[in-house]
Formats: sequence, structure tokens, C-alpha cells
Amino acid sequence: MLAPLLLVSCSCSQRPAAPAAAAASSTPARQIGTAHAAPSTSAPLPVAAIDASDPAHATDAAPAAAGQTLRIALVDARTRQPVYHAGLTLAGATTLQWTDRQGRYDWIGGFPIRGAIEIRCPALRAEVGRKLKTVSYVAQGQLTALDTSIDAGTCAEPPERTSGGMFAGTLFPYYGHGAFIPCGGMPADATFYGNAKAAWVNMSVAATAQYNAARKTAGIDAATDKPMHVEWSGRLIGPGGYGLQGAFAYRLDVDAVGKVTAGFTDDCPAASLQ
Repeated sequence: MLAPLLLVSCSCSQRPAAPAAAAASSTPARQIGTAHAAPSTSAPLPVAAIDASDPAHATDAAPAAAGQTLRIALVDARTRQPVYHAGLTLAGATTLQWTDRQGRYDWIGGFPIRGAIEIRCPALRAEVGRKLKTVSYVAQGQLTALDTSIDAGTCAEPPERTSGGMFAGTLFPYYGHGAFIPCGGMPADATFYGNAKAAWVNMSVAATAQYNAARKTAGIDAATDKPMHVEWSGRLIGPGGYGLQGAFAYRLDVDAVGKVTAGFTDDCPAASLQ
């Protein structure tokens, strides 16, 4: 299964920047959940699962008092300028925040007294970029302020491109129209964003009819959620934020479906979302 994903429907080629995060008491965080959740304003984000067994992610069971504040101030290591819209996750938490125009974010009360903050690349075409570093903290007193930096130059978003042609690979049909991994894997620049594993599938009306007919011919149950081999034509677009809540780094617009089978071949084995 995919790691928890952001689920917001987006058919646009480029998404506007998400609002800057303000104090935790005034700006609602976005909830991380599973890719099966119904679209909503509190649906999941493409944030990778956190390994709670990692000592760096160990958290104190005691929460901070209501008046305690944990503040992070993030700057570019080279320019010393504030970094806007960098993704922030408290280790073990289920929400994602972003730095504001001053490169800051405040957690106010309720956060673990001892823990770590995972910092991710700023991303304006998607909700969050890849993870860059983890900063540990121990909250003391009313205000615990962390000043840290990242090399923002390594976070330049790759240009969005469109490539058309025939595509063969593994389709996972339980993400709406599906999640697709080409035989050769995803383009390398998909790793900039939170979900580099698969492309969101967007089929035309004609392609949907061909796909349903091909599944029936192949004897594949209409309700199955098992991966299958597909061969079809269309356009692969990305990287950015696509599909349900922009959780996918690429989108495949399918125009025509040539083949659907339950089995796989040696030159195009079944892919995995793990």
C-alpha cells in the first residue's frame, strides 16, 4: 500500500501555493490518513510513514502544557533568508504544517515535550516536497525556539513536462481510476514530491469503456482491487501534485486501452507500492 497520501481532486497542470502556516492555535493543520479516505478539507497528505522505532523519532509521552510553545525558524543555509512553505511534521504525529513567509511555525500546547521535527522541501506545485532533515528538541519553559537551516538550492522544483505515447505497466485499480507504475518505473524527478511510487490515472470516457471491456474479456472481476498488467496510450504529465488532493507526483491521461491481463511478463513484472 502507498504511504499516507494527500487526497484533493486536482486536474490542473499547476497548483497555487497553499496558504502559509500560522500559529497552531489559529491555522488548522492538514490531517494525514489513508488513500482510501473520501475527499474532504481534512484529508490526508503525501507524507511518508514515520518509523516510530527509530530512536531519532522517539517522543516523550507527556504533552506540553496549554501555554507552552514550540517554535521553529527555518532559513536557507546559503542566503540566510527565511524559507517559505517548507513542510513540517512532528515525528509520530498525523498532521502536516508549513513555514510562513518568515520561515516560522509555532506549535502551541499539546505537542510532545521531547521529540523531533521532520523538515521537507518547499513545494508550490504540490503540498510537500521530499524530506530533508530531522531536528530533535526538548521543550523547556514557555517558549522553545529552534533555529535551523536547509540548503534551499537543492529544493528547486523540476519543470513540469508532458510525454505522450504507449505505456505498459502495473495498474492498481483501487485508487478511483487507478494508480499506475510503468514497466521501467517512475521518472526520477518524481522523488522531489511526497509520492514517487505511482502516477494517478485519468481515463477518457472512451478509454474507460475500452478498459471495462478488456477486463471483462480477461476474466478479471469488476470489483477486484488486485494489481493487473495494462497496455495503453496517453500522456504522462508531471511532476507536480495530481489526483485526489494532489497526492501523486505524476498523472497519466489515458486515451485508449489496448490490453488488460491478470498476469505479468518477465520483461514487465508486477510492480509494488511498498
